[in-house]
Amino acid sequence: MTPGTTRTWTPVPPPYHQAFLEAVGRLIVDGARDHMSYQLAVVLAQAACEVLVEQLLDAQISKVQPESVRDWIADRAKHRNDLSDERDRKLYSALTGDEINAGKGFWQEYTKHGKRRHDVVHAGKAISKEEAMHSYDTVRRVVAHLLEVQRRLTNPDDASRSVPTS
Repeated sequence: MTPGTTRTWTPVPPPYHQAFLEAVGRLIVDGARDHMSYQLAVVLAQAACEVLVEQLLDAQISKVQPESVRDWIADRAKHRNDLSDERDRKLYSALTGDEINAGKGFWQEYTKHGKRRHDVVHAGKAISKEEAMHSYDTVRRVVAHLLEVQRRLTNPDDASRSVPTS
């Protein structure tokens, strides 16, 4: 991809997030035999969320006009898929109209999951089955929310259904 361009999927991006979440479920089951599976489950759960966020934001960025502004956003927002990052949350909210309150509801749980994922990746922290399940359940809730936001943005005429924020 050249600088200043965004990826667009026609007609719909592949549901990688779904395949990742299915793999997370299998890793948690496998954790009874291999405890590293719990760590991998937490990391892959985050990847499921990040790939969906990136697809959602890429689609929104592709709608920005004029093209010079779209290119400016794409050029400056290189890594825009981590909703635990304040800049990414602001970009997400600006492009989707969906506010994230990291201290409430499932977003608060997502923040806990994000810290857990960070500890696994950067400190090699061991994870229990309960912690892996928490990450799995939390990310499934976040993904369901993101899919609802995506549906609302894709079908603006169907705005009668509001997007829950927690």
